[in-house]
Amino acid sequence: MRKDNKYLKRVILLFLVSTFLFVLITVSNIVNNKSMHFQNITNPNNHKDNEKNYFINSGSITENLKSTSMELVNGNLIYDDLIQNSQFTSNNWWSFTNSTNITAQWDSDEQNAKLFHTSGISGTTKVFDQVATINQSFYKNFTTPISTFRLFWEDFESGSFLTNGWTVQSGSGTLDISTTNPYNGSRCALFAGNSQYTESTLSKTFNLDGLYNSTLSFYITSESLEANDYLSIDIYDGIWHYDLRSYTGNFGYQLETIDLRNYDHIDGFRIRFRGNLSHATYDSVRIDDIIVRAYQIPTASALLHFSYQVEQVLNSNLELRIRLWDSNQFKGTLWTTQIYNPTELVNLSIDISNELALKETYNISFEVQAQISTSSAVNFSVQYDSISLLCRYINDSSAMSYITNEKDNKSLKFSLKNEILDVRFNFSVLEGNMSIHVYCQAPVPITIWIYNFSSLNWHNLTNIQAINFDWVNITGIKNMDFVENFTHIAILRYTNSSIALTNHFQIDYQSISIETYPSNLTHIQTNPSVVQSGQTIKTQVNFTAISLSMPIEGACISTNYTEDQYICQELSNGLYNITFYTDLATPGQKIIKITAFKEGFDNSSIITSFNLTGFSSEIYFISGIFSINGTNWVDSNPFPDDQTKQIQIYYNGSFGGIPGAIIRARSNITGQLMPFQDLGNTISHIYDGYYNITLDTTSLDEYQIGRIDISVIKEGYISQSANFSFQISRIPSSYLLLETDVENITTIEGQNIQIGASFIDLFHNSLLFDSQSDGNLTWRINSTDANETHVMDKLLTVYLTVIDLSHYNVTPGVYDLIIETWAVRNYDDCFKTVRLEVLPKKTSGLTINNTPNFVLAGSEFKIWVNLSVENNDIIPLSPVTFKLKYNYRSVPTYNQITETRLTNDSGIAEILVQTDPMYKSVQIIVEYMGNNTIKNTSINSNNIPIIILNSSITLSNLPNEILEGQTLELSALLKINNTIAVNRSIIIRFYHDDIYSGDQRSASTNENGIANISYTIPYGITKISIEVIFEGGSYENQNLTTSETAVISTLTLLMRYSPIWLTILVVLIAIILGVYLNKRLLRLTKFQKDIQKGKKQITKKGKMLVSRQTPRDNQIRELLEKELPNIKIKKGKVKGK
Repeated sequence: MRKDNKYLKRVILLFLVSTFLFVLITVSNIVNNKSMHFQNITNPNNHKDNEKNYFINSGSITENLKSTSMELVNGNLIYDDLIQNSQFTSNNWWSFTNSTNITAQWDSDEQNAKLFHTSGISGTTKVFDQVATINQSFYKNFTTPISTFRLFWEDFESGSFLTNGWTVQSGSGTLDISTTNPYNGSRCALFAGNSQYTESTLSKTFNLDGLYNSTLSFYITSESLEANDYLSIDIYDGIWHYDLRSYTGNFGYQLETIDLRNYDHIDGFRIRFRGNLSHATYDSVRIDDIIVRAYQIPTASALLHFSYQVEQVLNSNLELRIRLWDSNQFKGTLWTTQIYNPTELVNLSIDISNELALKETYNISFEVQAQISTSSAVNFSVQYDSISLLCRYINDSSAMSYITNEKDNKSLKFSLKNEILDVRFNFSVLEGNMSIHVYCQAPVPITIWIYNFSSLNWHNLTNIQAINFDWVNITGIKNMDFVENFTHIAILRYTNSSIALTNHFQIDYQSISIETYPSNLTHIQTNPSVVQSGQTIKTQVNFTAISLSMPIEGACISTNYTEDQYICQELSNGLYNITFYTDLATPGQKIIKITAFKEGFDNSSIITSFNLTGFSSEIYFISGIFSINGTNWVDSNPFPDDQTKQIQIYYNGSFGGIPGAIIRARSNITGQLMPFQDLGNTISHIYDGYYNITLDTTSLDEYQIGRIDISVIKEGYISQSANFSFQISRIPSSYLLLETDVENITTIEGQNIQIGASFIDLFHNSLLFDSQSDGNLTWRINSTDANETHVMDKLLTVYLTVIDLSHYNVTPGVYDLIIETWAVRNYDDCFKTVRLEVLPKKTSGLTINNTPNFVLAGSEFKIWVNLSVENNDIIPLSPVTFKLKYNYRSVPTYNQITETRLTNDSGIAEILVQTDPMYKSVQIIVEYMGNNTIKNTSINSNNIPIIILNSSITLSNLPNEILEGQTLELSALLKINNTIAVNRSIIIRFYHDDIYSGDQRSASTNENGIANISYTIPYGITKISIEVIFEGGSYENQNLTTSETAVISTLTLLMRYSPIWLTILVVLIAIILGVYLNKRLLRLTKFQKDIQKGKKQITKKGKMLVSRQTPRDNQIRELLEKELPNIKIKKGKVKGK
């Protein structure tokens, strides 16, 4: 047992040791992989110490290989980086802009952008509010995918408005789904007219919350719509907006699109089609294929990644921000933060998809703004680094995407369209052998191949398994024997062995290395070595290949001189001239590093210097400026697009005012230089040193606050700088002119009025507005249903609107019709009031004549009406509507018949009224719709009863029974409304034993209202029923009376007296029968006794003969016993043998 335990302990110990070694090896591998990832990807500086190898980032060969394109075959690019030199491996692509007190430059040691200030010791008062920037322009040459979708589509093919949730309110006309004349398919929505104006509406509610830029489109056709007929479109977004579009007249199908972007996208957004049509059904509007489209807020398609670090902040108030411009205007601030203390390295990502919506050239600026007001020492330093802008770009329709590759440090993410993905580079090789390093990350097993031009074969480099998600360094084939000065194509092929078409594969072209020629850059001369501010310095250098003993031509020359611009000019035989400008430079010694670059050759640098001197100078603000808390502001705020504000400065030197200086006054918002005027050179030398700067606020909007940074430059003088701030104000109403075409409007109630207006910007002497996105004019009428604002339509240079007073229930009275302006930006609102007087219409009257108190059912009568106005003047030849409202007798409802008649020359209109017995009464409603000057009116008659007379039939009494064959005499008395009815016909029907005999008689009543008839009773029946019917006329009730009597036969009559004679007869028969039966009983008794005696004798004799009986005797005996009971014995005595 102990031995077993000992063995078990050894096994456990061995397992624990093995597990520990496995974990140790695994951790070591992970650390090595991450270390390699960091070395090769995150910190490209690790390669920079090798002077013979230059690493090509993202396929952009910047040293010894010249690459013009990168081509992706059999795959689609998902992300593209729009930023060049995102890791600041050089100072290329980025522009560094200093301010007076803040330096912005490329840090070649740490390879980032640094913006800093060092003020020295304390004791000197330092006050400034300045900005330094780094910026880069980039071009987005593709369209970002837009998330749009069709929110709603109605083609009415279901045949019901309920299918898609329409709300229908039908007026007197027709609002239905029609199969006649649809635009598409077999159905459409139909608004059709009737004889009166009553609105019909078709509306639908949507949820637009979270959506934007929606549109409504539909096809519409109109037929026979007169001036007062229309179909309008209304919108509800929290409030109703009426008459966005209104249609009338005749036109065929046309596509209408309404932009809904300016309305609030709410849950409960409503679209309403409102039809107002009269006359007959041929007045119609048809609508088909209604579509509502909207845009969703898209997922991030443009992500800006960057990092920053604040190394030191001493007595400084810093704001870090990122701003964006396109080719036309400032787009906005993308990000901002306040800094008061040093920070660690901060990595951020910002979604700027909405700002990069179009194919456009953009400029992005990373800025540091410092606000300093202290006498203490001031120091701060901010670094920007790792700036990339990944923009989504998917092209599923093409198997080939072309990508320019003049970018650094780019990781590209690809989607495999099929099994193979090729990435190709075009390049030229000057000298040397090449090796390729590619860093890969793949979620699926892939195989990487490279094409060797020497052997013309594909070579398998490695296989990456799906479980390995770390970056893997794939080293290519060396000594590929490329021909010098010849263009080649290098191809990397990635094979997706799992054929996982939906997975992505990410690669980073971190390294294509090649050996280069050593080179030497020599300094020829720098002339002059001492200059004054504003002069230029020329430096000449010579760039040669050492091993080849030949000049290097076509090189790129760069310097670290950032205070002003410099220009490089190639001469010949490796000679290059560099011209340095000093207009913006500060006095002092300038130590300049000049570096030459050429693909295939080592970089080489030299150091030169020059000294910048100048006379002292200073500037003062003379006018146009006032100061608040040490900040200079423009005296009276400028307006948008304003060039009227002038600021005068005085530039003074040791000997007085300095003329001929260059004034660079630049806007910190737009970067625009402000115009200036040298008064000494343009007016008189007595104004030497005086300069007027014109503030130009073109492209700026209300409430924007900007700053103008001024640099004054004069050759031989120390440059000076200053700044002033400004805030844009709205253009006030005193500079705006709103005019209407009328001052007073007098009209009659219910009419349409038209008004025109114009809106002029007197400051700019221009008409407003160019589009509704800038602003518009609106109208409203106080104390009416039109009190809400309504947009006016713009026609060329004026605004017009037509107002239907009846639609807004504007009653007679005096109102203020207010025309108002509404500007999106830059303008104050203003208004103008037009006096609107609405006069009442004349009162009309109707009189009904010849209305009876009652009518008999089935009869007809004529009525007429007189139509006149309030002074009893007749109204001839005008339509009058008669509504005959018939009330049913049997159900509590009515039927209405509408007919229109024209009044005659006497103002009279007539109608013939029919009465049907199914109705119990009729009411006559007469309406006059009025016209432009006369009010409508109506009149109702009382309910006129439609009478039906009651009838009654009294039948003569019938006998209780009648003997068949006899004659029955009948008489019937007929009364109508309790009055004897003379000479009226009645019908008599006879039923035999409840079965109609088919025998029908008719008779007329005599002068006493009695009808007589004789009827012979047939044989063989037991009952006769009589039915007497009066059918009546259209205004008389039908009446029916029945009676019946029993019919008896002769036998039945005899049997009726049988109880008397039948009793006597039965008694006599009983007596006779009793006597007879008694005698028979006595005889039978005696006979039975004789039979018994005979049987005994026979039995006795039979026994004696048994022994000698033969079979025949036995048969006789058996037969005798069998038949003996059947032997009949005659009456009389029985005789023996």
